[in-house]
Amino acid sequence: MKKYIRSSIALLLATGFALGCLACAGAPAEKKPSGASFHPNLQRYSDPEINKIIILAWQKFQDGEYESAAIDFEQLERNKYVDYDITFGAGISNFRRGNLRKAMQYLSQTLTLRPDHFEALMQRAAAFERLGSTGPSRRDYEAVLALTYGERLVCGFYFTENDIATASHLARRQAEARAALESKRTR
Repeated sequence: MKKYIRSSIALLLATGFALGCLACAGAPAEKKPSGASFHPNLQRYSDPEINKIIILAWQKFQDGEYESAAIDFEQLERNKYVDYDITFGAGISNFRRGNLRKAMQYLSQTLTLRPDHFEALMQRAAAFERLGSTGPSRRDYEAVLALTYGERLVCGFYFTENDIATASHLARRQAEARAALESKRTR
């Protein structure tokens, strides 16, 4: 685990260094904050190195490096760092890679940990659809429609939005769920 942490930290530092060099080389003057201080909502553990790995994994996801992100999230989970945002990261990364069965496993685990995780419900519904399971897909869409926004939902999927899924995000997903259900009725 320590070797994994060290290599991930080295990559994080190298990436930060490369981004800093780009800024010096004439990249846009507006510099986005980076590192753990920019993502306080993703810092779940007392170990700052683990928090950096979580943030790096979400950064990889945002950059379209789904396989690498999935490996990081899965490694965290295997090492007993189980949290609904980590399992969701593993699920959505595997979904984007096309590994639907593994995605559904992690998304279901997310929903066990946090039943109102509307993003996990939407992703799992899409995975069910791709696998031809319309009944379970319909149930997940209906579950999204039944939700009301309560306790804030920390979600690295909203990496550029303070890592919080808001009531407006839920409303948008409910509109998408409604449209998906309507399209099934017209088929």
